[in-house]
Amino acid sequence: MEESFGLLFKKINDRLFQRANSELARNDLTLSQMRVLHYLFRQENRTAPMKAMERKFEVAQATMAGIVSRLEIKQFVEGFADPGDRRVKMVRLSDKGIDFLTKHHAFMEAGDSQLVDGFSEKEKEELYGYLQRIYANICSDMTEGKG
Repeated sequence: MEESFGLLFKKINDRLFQRANSELARNDLTLSQMRVLHYLFRQENRTAPMKAMERKFEVAQATMAGIVSRLEIKQFVEGFADPGDRRVKMVRLSDKGIDFLTKHHAFMEAGDSQLVDGFSEKEKEELYGYLQRIYANICSDMTEGKG
């Protein structure tokens, strides 16, 4: 093999970010912001607690707060206190956010499709399983204090 797995993963990740951010810049969005919008779009009532999003995206509270703040300024999301526990910050996709995602659904789907273009369904399932195992290996390495 010419390159290490780690370098190849980095190159793939860098290229994905570069392409996505270039496309999303036309709508004044970043890939991180789009991922948050897409996540909210799939949630019940298109709403999620900020803490759940921090865990999902594995980012610090300050990082998620910054992403959400910029999306609030652009009016793609609305932040509010949970009525049952005012200490919990909730984030809801706004009508503008829902409209944007509905119109740009093809863009979101095209990214994944391009990654596995030419793969059979069986190969896609195998690759997904391998990637999940790689991720689990990295996570277990970190929890065991090796990372």
